[in-house]
Amino acid sequence: IEEKDGEIDYSDFAKKDSKEYAAVLLQYPNALGIVEDLSKIKENITDAKTLFIVMADPIALAVLKKPGELGADIVVGEGQQLGIPLSFGGPYLGLFAFKKKFIRQAPGRIIGMTKDVNDKRGFVMTFQTREQHIRREKATSNICSNQGLMTVVAATYLDIMGKEGLYEVATQSYKKAHYLFDKLIKIDGISAAYPNKPFFDEFAIKIDTDLDKLREYLKKKKILAGIKLSNLYEEKKNELLIAVTEKRTIEELNMFAREIETFLKK
Repeated sequence: IEEKDGEIDYSDFAKKDSKEYAAVLLQYPNALGIVEDLSKIKENITDAKTLFIVMADPIALAVLKKPGELGADIVVGEGQQLGIPLSFGGPYLGLFAFKKKFIRQAPGRIIGMTKDVNDKRGFVMTFQTREQHIRREKATSNICSNQGLMTVVAATYLDIMGKEGLYEVATQSYKKAHYLFDKLIKIDGISAAYPNKPFFDEFAIKIDTDLDKLREYLKKKKILAGIKLSNLYEEKKNELLIAVTEKRTIEELNMFAREIETFLKK
């Protein structure tokens, strides 16, 4: 699907015949940080056999509408944010959820909630493909020890945080990202790459300068500037993608904006 102004081109998608596609996959928020309108996509999937798959940010889902409520058949995502350190590239774990009618087609294991003999909450395998034990080397799915450990870490993080904690993480990320965005676009030489588009904790700005030199300058100040979008999309010149999480303080955000302004005035 073509892109337009930082999100998918809905008019382009409306022209497509969904009967020709097995599935439609959409990021939520998307790669440029913008929160797409999932309901618009669902409206244009006219074939009942075409699956609607959403790749979602689990932290963002604490404040955004749930993909399932907006028509998603399958939801996938990266679970690294759920208390798992970066560890130089892994191991991480993936998130995979789907409508109940697809349960017999799903590989791996389904974990359910139960109570033990002391009436305490616990989690058990309520459904799993037996091929992992029977077919062994011919099995099409497997969960190794690394992923098992990451599952325990993620489950522990979610249990400790709870609904209120996750909401707090998401809310802080949202507010701090918008605080920095508002501060940056007031600086001469900086503008919003995609004005008036809703975003969660990641946004793109246009800066009238050499981004390589800016990023090198900020690196010396021990600041990770963000992603230079022209490295991913050739046509996106002078665009910088910036993410803000709950871990950043207001003092750090102010310093970030101040250092960029100092560089631009040179």
